[in-house]
Order: sequence, then C-alpha cells, then structure tokens
Amino acid sequence: MISQWLSEGDHVTWPLVALCVFIVVFVGMLVWIYRPGSKQFYEREAQLPLEDSASSSKGGDRSKQEETHGSGA
Repeated sequence: MISQWLSEGDHVTWPLVALCVFIVVFVGMLVWIYRPGSKQFYEREAQLPLEDSASSSKGGDRSKQEETHGSGA
C-alpha cells in the first residue's frame, strides 16, 4: 500500500512543508536571540562558569534574572 502510494505521483508537498517549518523556526530563533536587550543577559550567562562558587550560591541575583527573562523552561 505504501509503495503504491509512493509510486503514484510526485510528492513534493511534505518536503516543502518541512522546509517552511524549518525556515520559520530558524528565523524565530534568530529573532529571539538578537532581540533588543538580550546581549546583557547572554553576557551574564556566559560569565556564570567563571564566578566563584560562594558568589553564585547566593541565588538572589539569579532569581531576578529568571523573573526578567523567563524561567528557562
């Protein structure tokens, strides 16, 4: 049945739909990453592994960041 369906015609629809979904997701990710104000957030996140464990265990500053930029879910 599947081989008959595949041999019957030109099935361009699904690859085209997949390409459109990929482009929409890719452009959406670019917009999300380069949105205004995100540079400071990503710079702070990049410095987290370099901080001392004593300063990162306070947690107060981290929870404020999560409230501002989402919980990361």
